[in-house]
Amino acid sequence: MEKPHTKVSGILKSRVETEIDLKTVEIDPKGRVVIPKEVREQSGITAPGELVVTVEGDGKIILQSAEASLKRAQDIGRRKLRTWAEGKHEEDKLAHQLAREEERD
Repeated sequence: MEKPHTKVSGILKSRVETEIDLKTVEIDPKGRVVIPKEVREQSGITAPGELVVTVEGDGKIILQSAEASLKRAQDIGRRKLRTWAEGKHEEDKLAHQLAREEERD
């Protein structure tokens, strides 16, 4: 028989003994959420900044820093294209330049 999840002092312990630190945040009437400082520090999310929001079914969203998302996409591209070298691709340089220009606006 499988052991159910048990909540112990804000920590969720699952059947595989993985610990996940749980935090509860409130959503204000305008739909805004404040990410606690401790969570931002642990995840490397900086403020001000941009987050990529992904919806994964009913009631579940994932927030990831735009920078981390871009880095992950680049890493995947580099693995898939073994000969990838950022300095050789004008398109990549242009994309970075356009992103920086948008940040300034």
